[in-house]
Amino acid sequence: MKRSLMTSLFSQVKFAEHRFLGHLGVKVEVAENGKMALEMIKKTHFDIILSDITMPVMDGFELLDQFLAFDATKKVHVHHRWRSQRI
Repeated sequence: MKRSLMTSLFSQVKFAEHRFLGHLGVKVEVAENGKMALEMIKKTHFDIILSDITMPVMDGFELLDQFLAFDATKKVHVHHRWRSQRI
């Protein structure tokens, strides 16, 4: 079973993403902010990480920077509304 981590300020977004991924057979775990997400990433492998840019404690950009600093060997595909790129 694939695993995903989701961070979002908005409960409607969390509900919709959780429902969509659940229908695809993906186990969804939720972090309330970027710092919590980073701690979860350090302990668990996730096949996909969905994150807002604007979050309390640690924003999405800082989460990405810290994630890459933690494990620079990971291939990351960053996608947002305006463009998509591979890091």
